[in-house]
Amino acid sequence: PVTLLEELHSRLPVELHELHADEALTIAWAMVAMRFSKSGHLLPLLDLALAAKDSFTVQEIHQLQQIILSLEQEVSGSAPKRFDPWLMEELSHGQVAEAILEEVCTHLEEEGVPYSLNETVEDFYHLDLAVQGEAVLVLDATTLSTAEAPRSAWITLKCRHLKHLGWHVEWLPLRRWEVMEKEERAALIERLIGRDKK
Repeated sequence: PVTLLEELHSRLPVELHELHADEALTIAWAMVAMRFSKSGHLLPLLDLALAAKDSFTVQEIHQLQQIILSLEQEVSGSAPKRFDPWLMEELSHGQVAEAILEEVCTHLEEEGVPYSLNETVEDFYHLDLAVQGEAVLVLDATTLSTAEAPRSAWITLKCRHLKHLGWHVEWLPLRRWEVMEKEERAALIERLIGRDKK
């Protein structure tokens, strides 16, 4: 196994330009898992992976975070600081989701509309927010604000299955909420309540 790993490692400079961004990230992630953190090939792999950072899934963002943490902990001074601002923005999505739910729930409480958080449907799907047992808000951290449909197959199928189960589904990319006008946010909440379903 060690000989195989060494051979694969020696082939990286030759194969690097043939790799896709997702392959580069997977290889870099595997390398730090196997303690190849000091490899000179790691940063070129990360540079290649980051070329597609705008289409990263949540899992890939977490992989990148693990790589950077490994570099910070195991190879002093070698963590690629140039990735930090973008990575910190991506990791802030959890805070954005919390802020969205807090604002929506505040409006629902003011209207006296019942809702639930963290409900589970069919012992499978987690619902970010369910309103009156009829409507559901599906938050999406992987899709751009201007997109007309989810980029994630998981989110696509989740929305489809929930609709088949009788839910009114409001799909919301996190990035979209950040650029929505006050009136647009209010209209989304009205649709969740059921006053303006489209």
